[in-house]
Amino acid sequence: MNKLVLLFATVATLVATQVEARPRPRYVRDKMNGRSHTHRPNYSRYHGAGSPFRGILAVLR
Repeated sequence: MNKLVLLFATVATLVATQVEARPRPRYVRDKMNGRSHTHRPNYSRYHGAGSPFRGILAVLR
């Protein structure tokens, strides 16, 4: 009986250390930082609208 308890405790300890070592998924990291995460595999991340003068400069050329 003691061997069974010792085996169970050893396995539980090994499993617990492996779970802690796993990296957090991206959606969890984004949620922790207050951002929403949308999985968009074919798109790059949105970096903003860019220069507000881009459209004006294209018209003036």
